[in-house]
Amino acid sequence: MRRSRQKRACKGQKTRIQTSVTDSTNTETWTTHSGAQALQCKLFTAKDNTVVCGIMHEPTHLVVLEDLPRFFGAQEVNSAELACGHVFHPVALALHFLVSDMRCPVCRCGFTECMGIQNIPAEHRSCFASKMQRIKDAEMAAENDIQMSMQTRVVELVNNLELQLHVHPPTQQLTPIRTRVLTTLTQMQQMQDNLVLAASNPALLWANFAVHRSFQRLMVALVNSQASKNPEHSVHFVLQHPLVPVAMVSNKMSMSAASENLFEHCAPRQNSQVPLYCEHITGSEPVAYLRVNFLHDCPVPNISMDVNVFFLTNIARYVSDVLQSIQEAVEQHTSVFDSPDPLEVTEHAANGIQMDLTAMQESEVLVHVIASL
Repeated sequence: MRRSRQKRACKGQKTRIQTSVTDSTNTETWTTHSGAQALQCKLFTAKDNTVVCGIMHEPTHLVVLEDLPRFFGAQEVNSAELACGHVFHPVALALHFLVSDMRCPVCRCGFTECMGIQNIPAEHRSCFASKMQRIKDAEMAAENDIQMSMQTRVVELVNNLELQLHVHPPTQQLTPIRTRVLTTLTQMQQMQDNLVLAASNPALLWANFAVHRSFQRLMVALVNSQASKNPEHSVHFVLQHPLVPVAMVSNKMSMSAASENLFEHCAPRQNSQVPLYCEHITGSEPVAYLRVNFLHDCPVPNISMDVNVFFLTNIARYVSDVLQSIQEAVEQHTSVFDSPDPLEVTEHAANGIQMDLTAMQESEVLVHVIASL
């Protein structure tokens, strides 16, 4: 009795599915641009809301794409089913295959190569080609905007990058000493160009910055002096930027070790380096290096900084965007008060904001912002 009811239910369900599409179906073979690979695509016409496009997330018979035909081919075909079973509007699916690759947008089953335009019906190829060109132009314009924004941010970033020397235990006489790193217009332009090419050449992620000569002499004199007076005291280096909530810090070393290994003039020594870390984001991977190099017979070493500019730029850009969003939200909610003074939320005045930088994968930083406004 129960089995017969189940059979009748399945039969009724199958009947409803069949009545939602036309009886005629057509299977086409779509090939990649090179023609080396092909997949099967079953085309049919859906009549009601039961068939939903996996790209547009609406019934296929209602899908309309701007500047593209509503149906695929001469017949009123509005649905396409891939071998994996996922269904899409054929125009949306074909556009995805043309500008991206031939993998299913839902399960990613398929080929990583894009589709050749020869698979599009002849009467629709020109409008598909025009649509592809507009998408390409929009992507290039967006990329140019990102590059221009990146260039501006690189200048702002480097101009506010500060190197600090901290002595432990701190005293009133031994407060942290600090200086801004130095750069040239030529170096700035080189960094801007390198940021665009950094994805294909990781070596371009780094840039070397000079340090004020007076700061170098002060740093060497302080460490060497304290090494003789308080060799058990320690020292570490900090690279700080107002838009990077977590400082880049070196491991602590004793005064005697810092003096002997870094700043004591020794003929055989050529180059020493101290790695700086941002442990909350990159773990044990250094994001900067303090470089100490003795030139010829000069008793004072040449000190410079190697910095992963790509890392700094991405964090600073994200934090800046977050602060801007908070400022806009606060202004929107406080506009009813008609305050005569504009509200400004900056990296120095973001009170009540707690930032937790928990992960960084490639060029993306995940930042959770908790604001009590």
